[in-house]
Amino acid sequence: VGAPTQAKSEDGAEKTGAAVAVPEGSPPPPAAADQPGGGPAAELTLDSFLGEWWDSIGHFVRVTSGTADGMLEVAMTKKKGNRGPIKLKVTDQGQGSFACGQYGLDASKSSAEKMVWVHRRVPGVSSVWVREQPEDPASAPAGIIRPALAPAPAGGEPFVVDFDTGGGDDGEKQEAEVARNDPYPYVTQYFARQRRLLYESRSRYYAGAGECTDDGHPERAAMRNRCAICVETGHVARDCPRARCGVCFEEGHDAAECGRALEKDKIVAQI
Repeated sequence: VGAPTQAKSEDGAEKTGAAVAVPEGSPPPPAAADQPGGGPAAELTLDSFLGEWWDSIGHFVRVTSGTADGMLEVAMTKKKGNRGPIKLKVTDQGQGSFACGQYGLDASKSSAEKMVWVHRRVPGVSSVWVREQPEDPASAPAGIIRPALAPAPAGGEPFVVDFDTGGGDDGEKQEAEVARNDPYPYVTQYFARQRRLLYESRSRYYAGAGECTDDGHPERAAMRNRCAICVETGHVARDCPRARCGVCFEEGHDAAECGRALEKDKIVAQI
């Protein structure tokens, strides 16, 4: 009595049975939390993940019941941004092991109020879920991995978006906020430079589209009721005396009155 039951398999190997008798008067087996590898996470179940969380990079995480047993639905939404939620699943791997996407739960560091996830392929990358949103990013729980900011451009000066913020301290704070949250400053600078070159070329070929030196109206208001060719008032572009012919490129007439066009029509008629 008390010895583990053993059975012979077909190939002759011994297999220990699951049922083990405990002698009377013996102390009960230690609990899961007292065994090696136990601890706070030994009591976690799938229900421990239900509810709302905040992860270490600013995502709002909502965990709801799944459509299958042993599985929960996860929706991660960025606090600032127009992108849709990221859909993941929390699955029970058995023996106190849980997985969420490419991350596995670190049982030794997790509790009901804090979940520590470690990347399966890159152990140095981790993500932390907490129940309460940190008021200040600097006061976030230890172990949180924050995204690295993009390096400053050549020269060491921080990137600032070129737009009018109205001046003052609020404008400077807004520019600094945009520069700090911009993950790709070089790309933004490239498109800003392209827009500036396009604006300069447009101003070179169409004088009325450039900046006006008069006060009291916006930049584009100076082009209203003006000819797009000579920037004069009193006529439109199709009636402009400086309009060029589409055949001979001379001023003073259009293609319908061009002498070269009439000569061409006569030659075609003779053929």
